[in-house]
Amino acid sequence: MPSTGEGSDGTQCKEAVERALRKVPPRLKTPDTLKSIGYIVFNLMLVLACLLILYPGYCAIAHALKGSAPSLIVLDIFAYGVYCHLAGACIFALYVIGHDGVHHSISSYPILNDVLGQLCVGVIGIPFTPFRITHMLHHLHHNHLDKDAHVHWMEPERFSYLNALRNSPIVSAIICQLGIPLHIYFGALDGSLLFPVFGQLGKYYLKHLSPGLLCRHVLSLAGLCFIQWSIYCIGLWSGISDGSLLHHILWYGGPLASAHQWLFVVAYLEHHDHRQLPKVSKSSGQQWNIYLSLN
Repeated sequence: MPSTGEGSDGTQCKEAVERALRKVPPRLKTPDTLKSIGYIVFNLMLVLACLLILYPGYCAIAHALKGSAPSLIVLDIFAYGVYCHLAGACIFALYVIGHDGVHHSISSYPILNDVLGQLCVGVIGIPFTPFRITHMLHHLHHNHLDKDAHVHWMEPERFSYLNALRNSPIVSAIICQLGIPLHIYFGALDGSLLFPVFGQLGKYYLKHLSPGLLCRHVLSLAGLCFIQWSIYCIGLWSGISDGSLLHHILWYGGPLASAHQWLFVVAYLEHHDHRQLPKVSKSSGQQWNIYLSLN
């Protein structure tokens, strides 16, 4: 239940959380840095295996089918779809570890936690610091009708103009594909992660603006650019990509789009069933404010 943090309801909620935490084994309360690094390396190897082995395999199939009957083109499309979704699932798995970093769960060393977190979410195209802020704001005001844009983005009552479109499989597929990029880069929900000048994220930056926050934000953007540039260089050095935008989109853009689909669907299924989640009114001031940190 949401709590105001004061009064009997707040006290009971806090006591319930403390009782639950006491039952958690001590070994699970402290991040295991070596185990986290092991998972990151394993998932990075899976991503690289998909990009450097599966894609050449697809290219071989496409070359063999070149000039074949039009009906065999379906096999080409199917093979590319298999590549994109397998590679996309591996990229999404790496993002999940980065999500743990947002919650300070990769390492007990803050700098190492943030560096590894940026590595993981950078592969899917997300800057770490603004992502942490907007994600923790989501937890802080979870299901608040005004302050938590994440929970209500697909509710019919809030987006009535989409009601007619929701019944169209084609439009639904387009929304599923574009939802995450629109959120990350253009701030479709609560502000752009690249340029947080509006929405809930923009309000947070304006209220808490400091040299430290700006430095962390710039470092996140620099880390994101470095990771994406490294991926581009891997394609060049391996000989898989000739450096053209089209080849890079086919090689990495397809799996990235699939990873965005994974993220959209999982986020929706985990957080956005408006028929089951209790509402927190705009005027109540309630929030999930126990053991949460934005920094």
